[in-house]
Amino acid sequence: MTTHTRYSLFLYIAGLAMALSIYGTDSIPADGLVLHLNTGTMSAPAGSMVGEWAGVSGGPLYSQKDEQFRPELVTDADSGQHMLRFAGRQILDGPAALPEGAGVLTIAAVWISRTHSGAQVIFEQCSSRVGGRAALLQAGSRYGFCGQNNDAFSLAPVTSGKQAGILTIEQGGKLRLTHNGALFTGAIDAGKQKMESTRCRIGAKGTGGEYLNGDIGEIIVWNRALDAYEVARVDEYFRNKWKYIPAAAEMSVMPFYMQRGAVNTLAIVPYRSPGNNLWDFWFARNDNTYHAFYLEYPDSKSLPDQSQRHGRQWVGHATSADLVHWQEQPTALFETGKGIATGSVVRHEGKWYMLVTHKGFSLAESDDLRTWLWTDGNPVYRNEVLSGDWQGAKVSFRLLADPYIYPEQRDGFWYAAVNAHIQGAKEGERGAQVLIRSRDLRAWEGYKVCAWDRNYERMETSQIWEHAGRWYMYFGAVYQPARKNASVNLIYMAKSFDGPYEAQPWSEMKLPVKGYIGKRIVAPDGNDVFLMGQTYNALSKPISMKYGVDGMIDFE
Repeated sequence: MTTHTRYSLFLYIAGLAMALSIYGTDSIPADGLVLHLNTGTMSAPAGSMVGEWAGVSGGPLYSQKDEQFRPELVTDADSGQHMLRFAGRQILDGPAALPEGAGVLTIAAVWISRTHSGAQVIFEQCSSRVGGRAALLQAGSRYGFCGQNNDAFSLAPVTSGKQAGILTIEQGGKLRLTHNGALFTGAIDAGKQKMESTRCRIGAKGTGGEYLNGDIGEIIVWNRALDAYEVARVDEYFRNKWKYIPAAAEMSVMPFYMQRGAVNTLAIVPYRSPGNNLWDFWFARNDNTYHAFYLEYPDSKSLPDQSQRHGRQWVGHATSADLVHWQEQPTALFETGKGIATGSVVRHEGKWYMLVTHKGFSLAESDDLRTWLWTDGNPVYRNEVLSGDWQGAKVSFRLLADPYIYPEQRDGFWYAAVNAHIQGAKEGERGAQVLIRSRDLRAWEGYKVCAWDRNYERMETSQIWEHAGRWYMYFGAVYQPARKNASVNLIYMAKSFDGPYEAQPWSEMKLPVKGYIGKRIVAPDGNDVFLMGQTYNALSKPISMKYGVDGMIDFE
């Protein structure tokens, strides 16, 4: 199996139905809807052998001419709804629902599994070619996506009673499977997945075999990946109509509660994305909403091979009104064959811009901080050697990563503090923070070395802010050769924005939590707090910052 899968879990709990009731129980997102098969539209009595299943509102027809291979119409005892029984040899065929080459999609279905043996197709768009198949597939006691040797069919457990599965494939091959209110995530090789548009089949594989032994009540397909809130709407529709048993009552795992979209659920502090590594956070604030962006990659339990954690990572996204209760949002930026590393966000000429480490430095833009697109002309920095002032002399440096754009223009320029190496300096002493500048966020020039005390191999993922007339710079320092503690969180201080930022007796941060790389943020009450990444899997709660008369910072 060529798929790397990762597992995570959240539960929609008390308050979901109330939060979503404004949509009604029959509200199915219409944008991108290409197929909706619903047994509730069938007028035949239970016990009938069904030769045709027509899509809702005149949609495509799925049929079986041979009577011996027709499914039987049965009645579900819990919901009172009709279902179609596939007893191991029944098949319905119809036209393709998704376009040739489709790489993003959503397949949702409600069914009852009557046996946990072998591979069983619920629904698939057929092909015999590698990457051309797209199936919602049960494999033994688990189910997920099958893409013809590009698979993630063990994402979620097949539980007793009805299965309500909503599978989305996002750009880049990221999978999200909501099973009876619980979320499981995985990934496929997006470059290998090349959808064919021959036909669709219900109850078996397009080339034969993998017959379903179970009952199907509803199948819905979209030609796009539904977002988290739309998935919640469909999940609520399924739950109200089909009366499925929530996964919380079925699965003997510890539930993880977290907010999704506008759903009013419980939240956990610190913030986590289950099944994923997440690290190197950066933030933006729009009105009363904080946006956290971070690097994300499957954790070692989901993907034992961690060799690409710093090579194929993407940018995750979450929002909060109070820096405590976070709501995970759809992925902000997907990697495109090469991972994305740390960046920052500013607002410029009516748009939001994110400058990240990607093929050098690359720029993305957004109107709302949620949907991001790469700008033309990337990368905007291609690893050239730049130069700038240091203590009255010109020095050359090469930018490494982690551009932090100061959030306000100064003298018509945007300034970014960047992790860099001083050319010609010794290993272990060449790490520096430098300032580069640009008028339009696209053309950057070297300006100045603002911190370099020849103690570190890297001074990474920085931030600059002002308080009471003093300027502060946070960064993570990496020693080379490595010491027992190879990295440390530091805050330097300066008299002016462009430095030099220098170490203070209190510079090494003494925090109440363990972690590496964080950011200072102005909390809703106007006070400064610090949020710290915790060992690749969480974002800490806000930590109060107290400034002394000499500029010293304490953390509580």
